[in-house]
Amino acid sequence: AMTMLLGGSQVGFDAAGAWEVQSRVETALTQTLGRTPTDEEIADEMGKPVDTIQALRRVAAGELSLDAP
Repeated sequence: AMTMLLGGSQVGFDAAGAWEVQSRVETALTQTLGRTPTDEEIADEMGKPVDTIQALRRVAAGELSLDAP
């Protein structure tokens, strides 16, 4: 587990594992809702605060950036 400081809020999590869970939840909600779920809906389903979901998105975006060294 790691603790990261993102957007002024400290969030502790295993980023890879949490992103995998978030991805599965988002896929399931997309199928159920017939549309892309909001961050709030994903957070509710995962039992996590919305800022954690948003932090995971920022981490994933940073890891997937083509501009990253």
